[in-house]
Amino acid sequence: MKLKLALLNMYEGHPNQGMRALRELLAEYESHIDWKEYDVRIDNVVPDTSYDIYITSGGPGNPLEGNGLWDKKWAELIDALWEHNKVTEDPAKRKHVFFICHSFQMACHHFGLGDITRRVVTSFGVYPCHKTKAGKEDFLFEGLDDPYYVVDSRDWQLVQPRLKVFREHGARILSLEKMRSNVLYERAIMAVRFSDEFVGTQYHPEADPYGMREYFNKPETKETVLKNYSVRKYNDMVRNLHNHVPKFRLCETPVFIDDEIKQKLLDACEEINEIITRPDFKERTEGAIKHPSLRVPNEDYHTRFLQMDFGMCKNPDGEILPQLIEVQGFPSLYFFQDLLYHAYMKHYDIPEGYTVHFDDLDSRQYMELLREVIVGDYKPENVVLLEIEPEKQATAIDFYCGEHHLGIKVLCISKMKKRGKKLFYLDEIGNEVPIHRIYNRVIFDELDQRPDLKREFYFKDDVDVEWVGHPNWFFRISKYTMPLFKSRYVPDCFYLDQLEKYPEDLENYVLKPLYSFAGSGVKLSITEKDLDEIEDKSNFILQRKVKYEPVIETPSGPAKFEIRMLMLWEAGQEKVRIVNNLVRVSKGDMV
Repeated sequence: MKLKLALLNMYEGHPNQGMRALRELLAEYESHIDWKEYDVRIDNVVPDTSYDIYITSGGPGNPLEGNGLWDKKWAELIDALWEHNKVTEDPAKRKHVFFICHSFQMACHHFGLGDITRRVVTSFGVYPCHKTKAGKEDFLFEGLDDPYYVVDSRDWQLVQPRLKVFREHGARILSLEKMRSNVLYERAIMAVRFSDEFVGTQYHPEADPYGMREYFNKPETKETVLKNYSVRKYNDMVRNLHNHVPKFRLCETPVFIDDEIKQKLLDACEEINEIITRPDFKERTEGAIKHPSLRVPNEDYHTRFLQMDFGMCKNPDGEILPQLIEVQGFPSLYFFQDLLYHAYMKHYDIPEGYTVHFDDLDSRQYMELLREVIVGDYKPENVVLLEIEPEKQATAIDFYCGEHHLGIKVLCISKMKKRGKKLFYLDEIGNEVPIHRIYNRVIFDELDQRPDLKREFYFKDDVDVEWVGHPNWFFRISKYTMPLFKSRYVPDCFYLDQLEKYPEDLENYVLKPLYSFAGSGVKLSITEKDLDEIEDKSNFILQRKVKYEPVIETPSGPAKFEIRMLMLWEAGQEKVRIVNNLVRVSKGDMV
């Protein structure tokens, strides 16, 4: 038997995203719930008491005022449901009510739980909420960090709680608004459990990124924010809502790969992985770590992350053949690529059956796999994504997506604290949070260029932490590894210091430093003189050039493309797993 749910629309016809979000959420559960919507303030109507669940929405205006009709009926309904629960011994037959924002304020006033006051300044944006002791024990907040983040939009608030009344009703304060050390105002109450069946939040738990983007993109909304807060506040808020603009250009269209090219890519990855998964691979790559100061303690048995970049080329017979350009034992844009996939699916008319994922994964399974690899058995707050000033990185959007999906902490290396062999960071209210696992995104070349960074932790330190993506694999699986691969999918590649003589057709080779940041140091045109002048030849490889084939038709001419195969190597597994892909498109010499 389905549950019956009444949705009380309190918006009085005002444009909003709250009702859309609530309707979409309820539509997902129509196999379990029959629901009906009531336009309370326009029709002066409320549902009867026959429903199992009641959701009463946010809305505009003063929560202490009504027209004497709908507000009276609303209060009578709440009282009737409350009295029903008091005399109903069977918990399964009691009525459940959820109050949102405006309705939350009305309910708190109705039950006399405190003062409903007008705020000095409108609260508008994404803000942290802090759980109380009761909130930490409440099942409603299970799985949420402390603090957790909410969408807040209000002119009114609940303050000055009457604790005696709380006790009489058996009500509990579940969370408080963010701490503001720069002002003297009292912190507002953000969530209350009125009883086992009645609960409410000051914020909008139904809010979703789509709705918030639509709301914030309205000219009148933007003007309101700019008037009250400034351009910086508006931009900060948009970033917090995932409406983050990447610092790299996005391809205007997805790239479609047929089954033949897909199979060649899978075959290429398998041939290359036969070398990487060999038991003696670590022994064969000992020379990759050029100096003892670069070796990081507590290295694991194999990498967790693996990327292979293939250029789309033609062989002498005219066959399209992927060619390995680079291999990396380092994380890539695992989270952003899933976000981009959904953006393409939303805005383009893409036929069914196309996906970015491999191995029959869907997005939910893909995220769960990333959670298993990155977070494992640890609490998310004890896992940090480590970077150098992450908010300034071109790939910051991937960090934000990872934080959103996994709940992990994105942390600058300068904010990491060290006491003995223990690592920790300070949360938003100054509490020490232990670090048990590091999801490393720091690139050593960039770190070497930042002697200005004041930090307590250095990679050579022997600390009690587990790495997911151990830094040593950045060196072991890199350009250093390229000469080890022999395959029709891999162009000829040589260690420069091991060549007895240079290839006669040097014009067909490219010079690459073993370790560089964002492709720096690559030379496309070289001579014997250039090579002779290199002092440390052990830091370079020669790789036969490949000619990217312009196979993608565009309105302004054909384009070349390169595809990165994103892989995960789960702990305890013998084989690497291909899970996603990333495509770069270009009309220039380099992709």
